[in-house]
Amino acid sequence: MSVGSVSARSKSGRRTRPSDAEIARMHASPRCGARARTRDWQPCRNPAMKGKGRCRMHGGKNEGGKIGNQNALKHGRYRQKVLREQREIRNFMKWCDGVLTALALTAK
Repeated sequence: MSVGSVSARSKSGRRTRPSDAEIARMHASPRCGARARTRDWQPCRNPAMKGKGRCRMHGGKNEGGKIGNQNALKHGRYRQKVLREQREIRNFMKWCDGVLTALALTAK
């Protein structure tokens, strides 16, 4: 069993007990520490996520909004971009309508 594997399995596919070194490494890993309402009002004891200070249940797995978040277009500087795009589309539609009207008049 290698030191890097967390869930070691034997050849039969059953889980084996981790080595003492692996158990010591697990116990020494950084802990979440969020002041959650545990039964005894103690800090959370779950291991913290890599590069984060909290566990997966207290915000360590939160990666923020998606790239290209469409909800950000509601206000602020993004709103100006949306208004400009809508204005350009509206002007293009008016131009297309004028061209089609002119074609319809010349076809008669």
